[in-house]
Amino acid sequence: MIDSRGGGALYQRVADDLAERVEQGEFPPGSELPAEPDLAGHYDVGKDTIRSALAELRGEGLIGTRRGYRAKVVDTSEKIDLWVGPDDVVESRPPTRAERRRLSAEGRPVLPGWPVLHVIYLDGTGDLYPAQSYRVRVRREGS
Repeated sequence: MIDSRGGGALYQRVADDLAERVEQGEFPPGSELPAEPDLAGHYDVGKDTIRSALAELRGEGLIGTRRGYRAKVVDTSEKIDLWVGPDDVVESRPPTRAERRRLSAEGRPVLPGWPVLHVIYLDGTGDLYPAQSYRVRVRREGS
């Protein structure tokens, strides 16, 4: 239960507590959080407060959510190296709906609230990568 007399917005205090529980390993990467009604009962708050807290955690990249499913703790520990040349351009931006669908169909889903990495290679071609899964590395001359 969250003390309603404490400082700060109620949803923020719920989000902080959930984040702490994730960091302490109570909810490890890949695990599901309890359902919204269960969280509301645990914290003695309304569902709107829980939804706001989950939106906060999703925005921080700590959890992923999908309509009709329970929130899941994001596993960002295993990153794939994305090698680019020194003259390639990498930008981070929100994906379009079409890009999100295409990447999901290719088995590279973009988590809600996460950007894509748009790589534009020196030859003018480009590709998109879900940011939560990749670490950008720059190739050095001669390697």
